[in-house]
Amino acid sequence: MSTRLVQIGHLAVATRPDERIKTIGLGSCVAVIIIDAIRGVAGMAHVVLPSARGDDPASKPEGYYADTAVTVLLKKMSAHGSSPRTGPLTVKITGGAAVGEQRNSMNIGKRNVLAVKRALWRHRLTPIAELVGGHDARTVTVDVGTQSVVVTVPNKEPEEL
Repeated sequence: MSTRLVQIGHLAVATRPDERIKTIGLGSCVAVIIIDAIRGVAGMAHVVLPSARGDDPASKPEGYYADTAVTVLLKKMSAHGSSPRTGPLTVKITGGAAVGEQRNSMNIGKRNVLAVKRALWRHRLTPIAELVGGHDARTVTVDVGTQSVVVTVPNKEPEEL
């Protein structure tokens, strides 16, 4: 089984049943997972910040900002025949924690979660499952073949979303 690693601010789409998509170390960042079980397409974005306000979005990777990452991810999935118009999409999110020194800062984790949800709502999508907030960094793995989404946290049992 091959694994596509999604780096911070990046995104990936996979279409083979023997593929996995994985991102590591979600702290205040949010992983947006969109799955089209009918067409066997799965995508993930590793969102870092809520919006590109004041920044040039072209200067960062495609999945960096919540307000643009969801649209780009859906566009890449549509290249494989998958979109909100072509059939049901399953959306799950995880991350948005306040890890370490971030606990008393600007609530980036909470702001990221809200921004991701707003971006999804613009496309008439709502997460059916989420594991957000808290103080633990997370790793998330999506298995394209089984459509399972597993979240792991150090020193805890893996949890399926």
